Amino acid sequence: MLSWQNIARFLFFVLCGAAAVSVSAKECSLIRPYVDESGLLVTTPQNTSACPLHEAAAKGDVAEIQQLVQAGEDVNGQLEDGRAPLHLAARKGHINAVLALIKLGANVKTESIGGDTPMHVAAGQGQIQVIHILVKAGAEVNHPGKRRKQTPMHAAAVNGNVAAIHTLVSLGAHAYPRDKDGLTPLHLAARSNATAAITTLLDINLIVNVSDHKGNTPLYHAVTFGNLDSVVVLVKAGADINRRNHKEETARDWVVKTRGEHDTIAIFLGELEKRQAKKNRQKAEEALKQLE
Repeated sequence: MLSWQNIARFLFFVLCGAAAVSVSAKECSLIRPYVDESGLLVTTPQNTSACPLHEAAAKGDVAEIQQLVQAGEDVNGQLEDGRAPLHLAARKGHINAVLALIKLGANVKTESIGGDTPMHVAAGQGQIQVIHILVKAGAEVNHPGKRRKQTPMHAAAVNGNVAAIHTLVSLGAHAYPRDKDGLTPLHLAARSNATAAITTLLDINLIVNVSDHKGNTPLYHAVTFGNLDSVVVLVKAGADINRRNHKEETARDWVVKTRGEHDTIAIFLGELEKRQAKKNRQKAEEALKQLE
């Protein structure tokens, strides 16, 4: 039996239903109240199956996409997270579905709540053919998402998609764009331990000690995320292990303070510092000999 509280909540949904359905239909995520086994009124957003056009796009079903749009489905309708059907088709690399959606009026510049366009998604997933299709349709390779100001290059780097990085650069993408925090693709590759992406970005433009808005280099980010492989690659490329951020803190300072001196990365950086100090002493001794 329903309690008076549940009845009241149900009446609220009935009274506000028109407004709720209007908003939800636009976002393609209808919220329907129902009574569970304990007698409580529960609300839950429907999953993607409640959005047939998104489901068809995710499957790459061109015939169904065409039928649904002709029947009145919004080709640019969005899920709760802001993704449109084109995002899903691009992510899966469904070439024909992407072409069909664009032909039917899909906006290639539409953004999810996180600020990702279909181009960001294609770059992140390494869908090279989709990237070319989107560019021909008017998508921008250097488009910064509204929320984080990250470009498709950021997406390719953080996911370690080397082919996407090369493709984007060949299409005019900047290799070192900054997001709202000053993070470059190299910072994100270091965070995700995407060593191949790190090497690729450094081959394109050797700026290994680039700093974010807090003065942190890719090496610092690799250290804080515990990515020893990335640390090694960056050091080999010339990363400055003694570089200090705006808090006057080095990467080793952080790891020793946070994880202790016996941490693997702390030991590795400590040994590098000793080697560097030894080289400096040798240079100093050679200079002193010249004075004798």
